[in-house]
Parts: sequence; C-alpha cells; structure tokens
Amino acid sequence: MQDTGYLVDWPEVAKRWKAETLEDTFSDALENGEDWIEDLDFYTDSHQLYLGMVQAYEELREALPATVRKQADQFMNHLITYDGYCQDLGDESEIFALSISPESAAKFATLGAGIDFKSFKKAFDDECSDDTKDILGEDDPDQAFEENFLPYIDMWLSALKRAAEEKKGILIAWG
Repeated sequence: MQDTGYLVDWPEVAKRWKAETLEDTFSDALENGEDWIEDLDFYTDSHQLYLGMVQAYEELREALPATVRKQADQFMNHLITYDGYCQDLGDESEIFALSISPESAAKFATLGAGIDFKSFKKAFDDECSDDTKDILGEDDPDQAFEENFLPYIDMWLSALKRAAEEKKGILIAWG
C-alpha cells in the first residue's frame, strides 16, 4: 500500500469536490498533466513507513519536554497520526488520507519550522521499541532516526513550505 502526495490548486479541488467530480477526475487529471494537480514526488510513499513514523512518535512523545510535546502534538496529530488527520475537504478519509488547504499548509509549515525535530533523537533512542526501529531502520535499526525519521519529517516540512509559498493545498491519496 502506498500514500501519494499531490500539490493542488485548492479552488479547483474545492469546486470539483463540491460538484462531486473530484474522485472521478483525479486520476484523469494526473494522466493528462492538468495544471491544477502535481505529484509532490515524496521520497517515499510507503504506508508501512508512515505507520512506523506514527508508532515512533507515539512511543517517544511522553519523553519530550511538555512545551516541545505540545507543539509537536499540534503538528503530528494532524499530519502523521493514526486518526485525527487534517481533513479540510471534510471527506473523513474516504478518498484522501489527508486534505490540507493552503491556510492549513501555511499553519503547519510555520508550526513545523519552529520544532527542532533533531532534538528528538534521545527520546527516539530511549523510548522507541526495537520493532519500530526495525521498521524505520530497514537495513540498520541503529540508523532509523537519521535514515527515515528525520528525512520523513523533512519531506513533510518541505511539502508544507512549498504549498504555503505557492498558496496551494496538499492531498494525500490512499494507495
């Protein structure tokens, strides 16, 4: 299973969503290279990696200082989570795993930029289970934080920053 990210022209998405044609035209628009949608080319679209990231954060979050945890929760609990996804279209995960408006993208970009995710290393090392490190470490669990945790967060931060700068939204499609 894979989760693929798209940068989208939000007014076009909202119009198609309201007309109930978004699901029908989504794949056609991609195939035809329509300019309202663009593949974000995430370095990974692995749903297993996504779930590993969710699990890692669930395991390490209590070890973070309260102020850091509060800010990190505001970021993670809407983007990289088991539930509570950002659903600005209101689709409740039926078609898209996440639907992020330009306003939400800007909010999350600013929020994420203010978090020092590198400082999570000690909590990650101390609190994450061997199973979680195996998922994120692929070939080397000792490198899980550097090889996948941080790059995955950076992938999201880059996508959110780009969406905010271009005043576009993000859709994450279930694979």
